[in-house]
Amino acid sequence: MKHNTSSKYVPASKTKWSVLFIAISLVLIFIWNQIPRYASCSSYSTFGSYEQKGVCIIPGDLVLKGKAEALPKNLHVQGNLEIRGTSISNLPATLRTDGNVYLYKTAIGDIPENTYIGGSFNFDLGFGSPTIYCDEIPSTAVIKGIAACE
Repeated sequence: MKHNTSSKYVPASKTKWSVLFIAISLVLIFIWNQIPRYASCSSYSTFGSYEQKGVCIIPGDLVLKGKAEALPKNLHVQGNLEIRGTSISNLPATLRTDGNVYLYKTAIGDIPENTYIGGSFNFDLGFGSPTIYCDEIPSTAVIKGIAACE
């Protein structure tokens, strides 16, 4: 009786390495998605943006809907900031607005340190939107108006 030597047997060690590779890949993808992304100041030129001493200044209100993916680093909005249903996942670390900040159905889950909001802060949750809790707002963040958080 002859044994079939052409069978497609995969050694257990090879299967373990494949599973380990897939697991490591998923962890790396998760970590990559957690890295804050920033847009260039010039990408907001349609809003009249200009750069001055390393700060991206937008004169007037900034209303973002739909396809926006990131905000410029060191952003100063000289009016209100409204973000609705975008894939923006973080506010810039040194955000400054002279007016109100309103978030609607976003992936933004916190207010960074050294944020200055000259008006009120408010947000409305959508499906899967993270909640922003008042006790998690850093003490270095300033909100001059009402902070409508949980």
